[in-house]
Amino acid sequence: MPPSVDKFELVTWQLRVKELHWRVWEGEIAVFNGVTGNTHAFNALGTEVFEALCTGAADVATIVRRVAETTGVSNDAEFATAVELMLRQFQGFRLIQPLGKPDGSPPAEESVPASQTLTSHNTAPK
Repeated sequence: MPPSVDKFELVTWQLRVKELHWRVWEGEIAVFNGVTGNTHAFNALGTEVFEALCTGAADVATIVRRVAETTGVSNDAEFATAVELMLRQFQGFRLIQPLGKPDGSPPAEESVPASQTLTSHNTAPK
């Protein structure tokens, strides 16, 4: 792989839908992560990126294209960078996870094992 290609861009990303609850108000989204217990609010771009992921797992380039088509924004380098930064933020907040590596094999350390997810849900304070 050439050094200029970031592995992040090659991964197919998906929402952690079983762990998330969300609402959209006036073009902005609030997302609750049931595993971390955190709620995150995003602006219009974050909402569009999240909704693009709701249509299905995709790599960064596909998500950028989906959002550009939906919003009518020019799909240029600046826009692509903004979308990628939003995806990186989603990853940091554990809202998305890799569907698999570029070669089709399952993800390694980036995904949360089902047993850990269940434990998190079962031990959450009520």
